[in-house]
Amino acid sequence: MLAQLDKIAGVERSYANHAGNMVRVSVAQAVDSEKVVERVETVLTQEKRNPIRLRDTELKQALEQEQWRTAEQVSELSIIEYRTLTLRALGTFADKEKLDQKTKERLFKIAEEEWDKLSKDGASQGDHADLRARLTDRVVEVVRRAKPILNAQQFERFKDWVKSCLEGNQPSPK
Repeated sequence: MLAQLDKIAGVERSYANHAGNMVRVSVAQAVDSEKVVERVETVLTQEKRNPIRLRDTELKQALEQEQWRTAEQVSELSIIEYRTLTLRALGTFADKEKLDQKTKERLFKIAEEEWDKLSKDGASQGDHADLRARLTDRVVEVVRRAKPILNAQQFERFKDWVKSCLEGNQPSPK
């Protein structure tokens, strides 16, 4: 979304706070800032956001208290967070499946190698949808590479579990 806001005529740069629930937009000088604000609000509304313009004390507090990140920084952080969450979830799956230590280590190694590929491929470039697609590609590759190290039943449960996670569910492995 930030990349989309950055493309609006008159926007110098857009930022998001760490939680992702606030957006900050810097408007270029010598432009009609109210028209830029209208365009930004339109984009945010289309993205099913609820734009609320901060002013005075609220604006000053938000600028001082929040940590603001550009689209590139948000993507980089997302990769780190996805990696951490993925490895944690993978550990939960491995524990519930009672995988032996060697299998667990091999599964983790595969996942780490795939995240490393994502980082090396310049995953911070592109918009959120592009990042999500590349993350999904890496997860699919983890599943493909996990097949030889899991037995048939474990592999089927792993595929089902990963699919549910990709759909936004966080089921407990059976």
